[in-house]
Amino acid sequence: MDRIDTRVAQRVALATFALTLLCAPTPADASPWVLRKHTLVVGLNATAQLARNEFLSGSGKRQPYPLNGRFESYSIGLGARYGLGYNIELSLRTELKGVSFVSDPVLLPGDPAPTDLAGYRSSVFNFSGRAIGLGDVFFGVTYAHLRGGLRLASYLEVKIPTGYRSPRATFANNQPNPEEITDDVTLGDGQVDLMYQVQLGYVIRPTRTLLELDLGYKVRFNGPGHQLVGQFKVGQFLGKHVLLYAAVEGAYTLFEGDVIGQTFVAVDPRAPARDWPDNNVQPIDYRLDRDFLTVGGGVLLRVGRPNFVLRVAHTPLGRNYAQLTAISLGMLVSFG
Repeated sequence: MDRIDTRVAQRVALATFALTLLCAPTPADASPWVLRKHTLVVGLNATAQLARNEFLSGSGKRQPYPLNGRFESYSIGLGARYGLGYNIELSLRTELKGVSFVSDPVLLPGDPAPTDLAGYRSSVFNFSGRAIGLGDVFFGVTYAHLRGGLRLASYLEVKIPTGYRSPRATFANNQPNPEEITDDVTLGDGQVDLMYQVQLGYVIRPTRTLLELDLGYKVRFNGPGHQLVGQFKVGQFLGKHVLLYAAVEGAYTLFEGDVIGQTFVAVDPRAPARDWPDNNVQPIDYRLDRDFLTVGGGVLLRVGRPNFVLRVAHTPLGRNYAQLTAISLGMLVSFG
């Protein structure tokens, strides 16, 4: 009887850690480990993202942001998962975030050159900008097809913007003019997504290892091309209270979306602002299509009821995407 109780306790501990691991702060909070009926998991996390380089649209070439540019994003995320019963789980998450892009202003006098202070001011291009507010809201439903050693679930998620300003072309009329620069630093893409995922999970009990594989299709409404999305996670227990995990996730755009305007890329992004040549910009069509591959890992510490998660991530590959380095600290609490 004691051996049976011990095995049951071990399975409960593994399941609890699996739930906690796969609640960790990632783009897809749901997992094939569906919560038991009337169980609630609430998560709070703080995330910082930094980038000095970008991956160009089209070629995916990595290059520094021009004019000594740098991107920063700071956010406080809040999410919840609830076991509804009947193998169904509901989830909700959003974040309060602030994003900024800072670069050196550049003077392009043109012909004729300005002769007074007002003329010089009207010739200064400043592409810096910032935005603060509530980001997208994500609603999700998970249905467990298989429960046991091998977990199989379907996950349906909708992303809804919260009314922030959508991305636009760099200049209001697609003509380089300092007075018509549109601040393209936004809190998101400003459009609705609908995603379906198949989620597989497995626990290797002899080694106390967790595995998860998610594959899905994302319909991006109002312009962008649709995406194939996926992620793979591995978690390893160290004792009773520590779990290490690694993850890789990505998205691939299947077809080109609509053009929303024009933007400009630098031929030589390392050219300093004081010596910026007139012919150092190249116009390109601006779309919201994006590809990325992100690798990361973290540690989960279980201290009584709360669980703490530290996560780091980096984006080594992408297209029309920033080369982000991120760090996140989160706390998860389970009720029921």
